[in-house]
Amino acid sequence: MAKTKIQVRELQIWADRFLSSPEYRLNLKERILAGEAQAIELALYHYAYGKPKEELKVSGGGDGVFILNIGGVEIVRRELQDGEIIDTTGGVLPEKTEELADAHD
Repeated sequence: MAKTKIQVRELQIWADRFLSSPEYRLNLKERILAGEAQAIELALYHYAYGKPKEELKVSGGGDGVFILNIGGVEIVRRELQDGEIIDTTGGVLPEKTEELADAHD
């Protein structure tokens, strides 16, 4: 494992030379064509044509709140009322959710 800036840079240079070598690229091409490098092939599609938008689908009835946290940061907050998604803003939970939270304390 590289520990200094010089070692990191040396590793970057080595990796660049290795990955751009004619031998590696020919081998990679053969693996992709043989269906043995799906992850790399998928990455190439994303680089060439863009990555498709990812969506989260919520279905079913009921009430509640969906909160997506990534790294402890709230990214998305959606309220679900009778199976319909409603955009909510701010850090205040809907009344029904606060009542449920109080009931569990």
